[in-house]
Order: sequence, then structure tokens, then C-alpha cells
Amino acid sequence: LSRVRRPARLIGGEVGAGSGFTSEPGEFRLVLGFPDTYEIGISNQAIQILYHIAGRTDAVAVERTYLPWVDVITEMRREAVPLLTLETWSPVGEADLVGITLQHEFGSTNLLEMLDLAGIPLHAAERTDEHPLVLAGGPACANFRPVSRFLDAVAIGDGEEIFVEILKTLTQAKTEGVGREESRRRLGRIPGVFVPGLSKRVARRSVASLATCPYPEQCLVTLTAGVHDRAWVEVMRGCTRGCRFCQAGIWYRPVRERPPEQVVAMTKAQLDSSGYQEVALASLSTTDYSCLETVLAGVVKADSDVQVSLPSLRVDSAAVRLDRLASPTGPSLTLAPEAGSQRMRDIINKNVTEDDILGAADEAFQAGKTTLKLYFIIGLPWEDDEDVLAIIDLCHKIRDLGRAVLGERAGRLQLNISVNNFVPKPFTPFQWAGMADRETLERRQGLLRSRMDRRSIRVTFADVRRSYLEATLARANDDMGEVIEDAWRRGACFDSWTEQFQEEAWNAALEKAGRSAEESAITTIEVDRTLPWDLVSGVVDRAFLLSEWERAAQAETTPDCRWKTCTECGACKGSLKLDLAVGSELTSTTGKGSLVADEPSGSDRSETALPPVQAERPGPSDRRWRYIATFSVFDLGRFLGHLDRAEIFRRAVRRAGG
Repeated sequence: LSRVRRPARLIGGEVGAGSGFTSEPGEFRLVLGFPDTYEIGISNQAIQILYHIAGRTDAVAVERTYLPWVDVITEMRREAVPLLTLETWSPVGEADLVGITLQHEFGSTNLLEMLDLAGIPLHAAERTDEHPLVLAGGPACANFRPVSRFLDAVAIGDGEEIFVEILKTLTQAKTEGVGREESRRRLGRIPGVFVPGLSKRVARRSVASLATCPYPEQCLVTLTAGVHDRAWVEVMRGCTRGCRFCQAGIWYRPVRERPPEQVVAMTKAQLDSSGYQEVALASLSTTDYSCLETVLAGVVKADSDVQVSLPSLRVDSAAVRLDRLASPTGPSLTLAPEAGSQRMRDIINKNVTEDDILGAADEAFQAGKTTLKLYFIIGLPWEDDEDVLAIIDLCHKIRDLGRAVLGERAGRLQLNISVNNFVPKPFTPFQWAGMADRETLERRQGLLRSRMDRRSIRVTFADVRRSYLEATLARANDDMGEVIEDAWRRGACFDSWTEQFQEEAWNAALEKAGRSAEESAITTIEVDRTLPWDLVSGVVDRAFLLSEWERAAQAETTPDCRWKTCTECGACKGSLKLDLAVGSELTSTTGKGSLVADEPSGSDRSETALPPVQAERPGPSDRRWRYIATFSVFDLGRFLGHLDRAEIFRRAVRRAGG
């Protein structure tokens, strides 16, 4: 540990962690793996939820593992140390089941690195009864075909119900002493589980209500800073705004909201047990949560010192006002206009106008914000250079507005513009679209780079080469597994990290297979062609995606079904439907019932008057206590940094009521 950077990532012992494996006979040993660094994995909500569920399941002992950073991997291979769990430092390869969360396409080589470090054969077909079963889940499993050869099973959809069924099935199989193949066959009988080599199709599993879903009262509190160093409460799942490039907005439909009283109670429990002073109310679009003001008032009433973060804001002034209520002192704000021209915003179905965007910026500046981060996408279907130039015009208007509103503080104004390349993803209306060619993307990046005012505007761009590879992996079939393995053997790993991306390894692997990332990425797929992910059902109807693709070509928008009538996307089936904390029963044109919210009166929802949060933050108590504490550092504690140790003390005091 003394030979690597940030060894605190490896020592475990976090607040909220379980005891891990024991010597109990018949114990089913589960390892939850996250194929990226500790600071990213410890902040992942899905891992925390599954860890909580497993910890409450009879006969199951659960531990975690994360992919060590490159310096640690070098030392492990030099000393022949296998991948270990965090709780008891047990070899991962000795578990009964390794469950891995795949967040994005670039996790594929990390998956192989993790398996190899654990001593688990890469190919599922080469594993024996001496090896653990390897199960994957997560959003990247929308198209799991490229990594299917490396997996024994894949869980598709929400994990709260299906994971319990998987654990019960496998614990029973272990009790009966059945082997690997019979265990895989039993997994294949669980709705929502796909077993490569056995299953033909699979239907996505979705929970009908968040109110009954298990959620940890005690979150894992990292000993060293994570990328999201705060408590988290998921207030809703799903989004029906209908952005046509957004995979998550389709994959997690329909919208299901958690009751506000439950959110407030969960927030208090998370803060009390963790010692965090900030909580994130998490979702794909938190300012669309129908009871957000009620929750904000309840949270502030329960804890006057808490800071509330709203990670995803709708692009309008009403949403910014809500963020101001939640975090009145923050100096920055993030918005995602996505496109500069109204034509492109209609094509992607963003359903915001320039007035909405400027209104949101004005509200932010009026609140004293001096830094805005804005997200845009270039290379979208049917985009031309004029649409890209409109991004510049919009940013300059926001700059001018900021200078006018901030007055004497205008010198502090900073716009941080992040420009991503459009990447087609499965289960979106743009899944058939090809990316723009390299010359077009680089020319449009050049337009933005050369014409944007650099005095108060900073622009960053996504790497075109990595975007092409991402698109290639996203739309690939089973045969891409050979390329992934070849690239990994040539050194590819941590591909989402700019400094670690091995372009040469990927190019060589693709060339050996007679493929090109750019050629695959820029190819427009015929709409009648069978797609690799067509074997996954239960998401939305293909006819809906095709209709949205055709409407995009005509720059026609589709309203959010929370405010208007049902759009017949096909996500609502049986007991699964829109489940809002506040709403009224409406009926779709085909008579299917769905719960949708009443649309605020007036032509522009962003201008709807918002009543102020009623709960006031009470002033500090007059009574103060002063303590002097002494401590010693020994054993694994010596691997904690000074700032981490100071934060541990602060959280301990807050957990004690200080």
C-alpha cells in the first residue's frame, strides 16, 4: 500500500459497510463489482442499493470490489496478488457470484481487466464449477451483445425485484449442490434474466412503484473523497421529456415518483447516519418531480444546516428558482440547452425555446450565480453549419445578459461550454442515425473554437475518435467481443479516462477484424433491419421510436405525456404506468389508463408562479460547547490523507448530533 497513490481507496472500513464473509457453512458469497475506480464506484447508487438488498437476504454474505488504478494493478501483477474484496480482502475468484454493474460502453475492457485480475477465465464457456458465476446489469446492458461471451447471465432492467429472485435462486442451487450449468438454466427461468447460449429473448424488468422498493437508510460513507461526496436519495425514476438522442430517457420509462413524505424521511435518515451535510435529490430530471417544493420545505425543516443539490435541472426559469431555494449560496449552475437553433431543438425534441434558456440564465444571474456550465451537442441528424453558429450566438447572448445583470460583478462571469459529439444509442429514435464524418465534426468544432469570445467563455470538446468508438460499441453485435478482447490484450483499459485511452490498441484490434470505428459510427442503419438489441422487449414499442425518427425529420415535437395525453410509447403495460406523487387520472386515445400531472395554466410552464418554500432556516443556538480531542494514527489509518481524516472527524461529530 505504501507504494501506490491514494491507498485509502483499498483499505475498506467505511461507515455503513457490512462485516462481509464469515466462516458459516453453506454461506452464499456474493461480490458486487464496479469496473472503474473506487471514487466513482462508491458514488454509484445502484451498487449501494444492491449492497443493501444483499445484506438483508438470508444466507447471503456480500462484499464489494472496484477496479484498482493502474499503479495498483502494476503492483498486483508484479506480486501475483489477485483482485480482493474490500471488506475482508478475500479473493474475488473464490466467491459464488460476481455481480458487475456496467454503466457505459467503455467499461468493456475494464470488465476484462477485473476478471483477469480475479483469476476468472474471460470466456464464460471456459469456466468450471470452481469459478464464480459472472452476472452483469446496468444501463450499458441495453445492448449487452458485445460482452455476452464474457458473462454467465445478464439482468435487464430495474434491480430491486430481480436481484432478490436471483439471490434466492442461486442460494437454493448451492444448498442443493447443483453445478454451474444447472444454475445458469435456473437463472434463465427468471423473468428479466438473459443467459447467453440458452436464452433467445428477454423482457426488461421494471418496478411499478418506488414507494415499496428497498433503499438503504445507511449509505456507504467513503473514507476518501468520491466523485459525489454526499448523501443521495432517488426521488423519481424515468423521464418522459422525450429527447430523441437520450437513451436513459427511454430506458427508464415510465416515470415513477417516490412519495414526498418518504423522500423527507429517507433524507433525514441518510444525513443522520452518514454525517454528510449535503444531500442530492437524484433523478434524470429532478425539477420535474411533482412534489419538489414540498420536499425542500420538509428537508430544511428537519435539518436547517443541510445543503440540497438538484443534479439535473430543466432548462427554464422555474427550475432555476427551485435550485435557488435548494442551494442559495452556490456560485455556479449547470444547464443543457443541447442545441443553439430552435430548428435543432425541435429536431431533438428538447421542447425549450430561446426565451426559456435566456430566462433560466437570467434567473441564475439574478440569484448571484457567476458561473454557468452549458452542454451542447454537435453532429446531430439534419444539422448544418448554421445550427452550429447558432450555439455561438446563444452563448454570446447569455454572456451579454450576465454582464448586464451582474453589473459590478460582471468581471467574475464565466461560461463553461461543453460540446459533445452526437453518438447514436440503442432504444432511442436516433438509433438508426449515423454520426457526422470526421471532416464535418472537426470543421464544426473549429467554427466554435474560432468564433466564440474567449474572454469569458471557455469551450471544451469531446474527442471525435473516442466518440466513434463509443458509437461502434453501442450498436455492435456479439462479434465485437473478439475486438474488445483483442484491444484489452493490446493494453486498452480505463478507456473513459482521457489520459489512459489507447487509440492504437483499438485501431489495431478493429483493423485485424476488418473493421473501422469511423465507418461503423457514420453508417445510417436501414429502419427495417434487425438490430442486435431487438431481442430485448418491454422497453418501448419499435413503432414509437420509428414515429419519433420520422417526426424528427420534419422538426416536429412530441409533448411530455406528464402534461399532455399519452403518446403511446408502449412503456406503460399492466400495473406499470406513470406513477406521480401528485396527479390526475387521464385516459389515452386507446383507452389505456395512465396517471399524468395537470399541466400548469398559461402558455409557458417556465413562467408559472412558484410559491416560496415556507420553512425558514432557524438561526444558530446561543449555546456552544468546546472540546479538545487527541488521536493517534496507526495500522491502516496511516494510509488516510490529512484532508480525508479531517472530514472523517467532521462527519463523526455530525453523526453524534454536533
